[in-house]
Amino acid sequence: MKDAGEEKKVFHSICRELLVIYDEHPLPDQLCQFAGEDILAQLRVISEDIFKKWCSWKENKQMTDDAVKKISEPAIEDGDKDAVMLVVDKSQSEHRSIDDEKQIEQERITIDLLHEPRIELCRADVGAKDFLPLRADEQNTNDTETTGIEKAIISNDRNYEKIRNVHEIDMPTQNLQMNHDSHQTRMMLIIPNAMVNTWYSEKIFHNGGQFSKVTKIEGTEEAGVCYDSETQCLSGTPSKPGEFKFKVTYILTTGGSGFAYHTFVVNHDPKSLWKDIPSDTSVKFWKKDEDAHEEDGQNGWKLVAASKRGRSHAHEGKCRDDDFALIGKHPQQWHILAVSDGAGSCQYSREGAKIAVQESSKLLAEKLTEHNDALFEAVSAWEQAGQSDETAKLLRQKLYTVFSQAVYAAINTIHQTSKKEESKFRDFYATLLLAAHREIKGKHFVVGYWIGDGGMAVYQEGRSVTLLGQADSGEYAGQTRFLDPEANNGEDIMQRISFASFDTMTALILLTDGITDPIFETDHRLSQSECWDQFWQKTIQNQLSAESGKTAANLMNWLSFWSPGNHDDRTIALLYKENELL
Repeated sequence: MKDAGEEKKVFHSICRELLVIYDEHPLPDQLCQFAGEDILAQLRVISEDIFKKWCSWKENKQMTDDAVKKISEPAIEDGDKDAVMLVVDKSQSEHRSIDDEKQIEQERITIDLLHEPRIELCRADVGAKDFLPLRADEQNTNDTETTGIEKAIISNDRNYEKIRNVHEIDMPTQNLQMNHDSHQTRMMLIIPNAMVNTWYSEKIFHNGGQFSKVTKIEGTEEAGVCYDSETQCLSGTPSKPGEFKFKVTYILTTGGSGFAYHTFVVNHDPKSLWKDIPSDTSVKFWKKDEDAHEEDGQNGWKLVAASKRGRSHAHEGKCRDDDFALIGKHPQQWHILAVSDGAGSCQYSREGAKIAVQESSKLLAEKLTEHNDALFEAVSAWEQAGQSDETAKLLRQKLYTVFSQAVYAAINTIHQTSKKEESKFRDFYATLLLAAHREIKGKHFVVGYWIGDGGMAVYQEGRSVTLLGQADSGEYAGQTRFLDPEANNGEDIMQRISFASFDTMTALILLTDGITDPIFETDHRLSQSECWDQFWQKTIQNQLSAESGKTAANLMNWLSFWSPGNHDDRTIALLYKENELL
């Protein structure tokens, strides 16, 4: 016989164990020995007061309600509710054998039925196994408010890719004899979330064991899906978002049957959650939310460009930061294209992008006229010498004379504007992709200047692609280089000038990163001709039209394409020979 001190020490040891396993687990053997076989509830003992009641019960051999009162379970704070991703109903009163339902209700001999109804929530910031308890009276399974979810979609719509919805459901114990050593039997259903107005067809999986098959799922009509017990598939096209409570009926390998409840989630279409708020026309340096233009060039060439504000800017009613410029009617038969992406974190970057393309293309056109004869001779000599290093060096020097002044014109105008506005130069940060094309002695000579991200290339369908530079990619996503006073360095400009000559040319293409990021994804893919073939043949070629203004309009519509996680401004500029492609 243990004395009172030793009993108290053992008791407190048991209490500490209970604090660790206080969830829906069987009582440890030690506590069963103290309590007796007729005690069917878990004793959540955490105080000296409960210990005294237990001692009183031991002496009198009589159990009181107070001695077995369960500890209230912590509730999730209101601020956490938006983080809920999966909801699982674990009410034991809803899990009972269909055949023995009345008998179990009368006899109340199953441990499961003594537990309080519970909900377990799996949050977006924890793993599927890291469940948090919530009292049943705080449940609201019919609540379809999505304010928190909308914010999550817009900040990172990758959350609305297919999420595997793991629900754990407690099932009735088959052995109705008292067995404190056995754990409750659990069933795990795996049902992915659906998306509104999107065809859904998924097979229902469970964790096997003594569970044989899900025979019926009731309540699916409101969700717009139906269950096929033969294929074990849930399919249909949900017509509205929300959470829908299904009654899942199952059979066991032992021949028994039962049912449980499951919350099925239909997500919003993330595209429908984006707002399109017009930009404020009264803000300084306002520009149109979208712009497109096309014009005829020399010898059957066509120039076209389109620029559209990204969803991230449209959702907040901000201005478009991208810009472009085209010059097709040059007296010396040059074609000039430019695109720019204003840095989104800089308040006047939209004006910086506008200045960059307009000033650089304007000055470039002037200098190409001024140095046309010298450039023509340098290009011819380079071609005749088999594009030797020596002639290439001389040609690069001629091109530097022209392009350096174009770059300087953009930088100087931004500098003067920033001084006038009493702002910093960095407030006008923008990238610049500037290109010029001319046919010389039956070949296509193309030269480009590239600072920042995006892409600029000469595309030859089915043959090759030649990048006119290299994207400036930083250590982190979104990092790049912009036009700044340091960009007016002679050595830097020289290194950023690229030129090449081609027998044939399908198109000269300039893109901001709002297009290259979702289409090519990586710098490596940007250099692969197969990726450009796919881009041209499946997308761009379908937008070209012989009807005046139609190509620009088609490109503008295409710029609204959906790509999860890619919602930046998008700008494209093309030079192509209309009569050869249409």
